[in-house]
Formats: sequence, C-alpha cells, structure tokens
Amino acid sequence: MLTKLHKQVFPPPGTPIVAAIDSVTSNISKFVDHHIKPMPTDCNTLLHADSMHPLPFKNGLPYSQLRRVKRICGHQLDFDSNAKKMIDTFKMRGYIQGQNS
Repeated sequence: MLTKLHKQVFPPPGTPIVAAIDSVTSNISKFVDHHIKPMPTDCNTLLHADSMHPLPFKNGLPYSQLRRVKRICGHQLDFDSNAKKMIDTFKMRGYIQGQNS
C-alpha cells in the first residue's frame, strides 16, 4: 500500500501524509505520531507544588496527568516507562507522594 506523497516541487516535498481516520493506515499513523515524531518540548510545563493555585487543583494534577498518560499509551510497557517519567517529574516539581504543599 502506498501513502499519499506531496507532489509539489515548490515548496519542497515534505513528509508523507498518512490518513488516520478509520482507514487501513490508522495503526501506522498512530505509531508515527507517537514514536517517530513526539511533540518537542524544551521545558517542564507542570505547575510547581509551591504555586499559588488552589490546593484541590494541585492535588488533582498528578492523578489527572497519569490518567492522560494511561489513555495515550497503547501498551502496558509504554505506560510503565512514561508513568515513571511523569512521577519523577512531579517529584522534581515538589510534589510528594500522597500530599502537596
């Protein structure tokens, strides 16, 4: 099966287009999106535990972010490694397991 390619010479050809909505290439497009070109981030965007945000918001943040990781990861091994990274990030941002300041 061939993917659709950019046919224009100007601007130069880019990456192939992979259809993702209920097509036979949906699995490969998910793989490409997740493993080959993850969203680049150059900084940590999680709130610090010492921020002035409401306490219920800060208390719910680790839970909601780990649920997001669980929803995004397709395999248990992916979830385990990404959840560990997320937990380590929360610890670096001042969150202590079971309580926030």
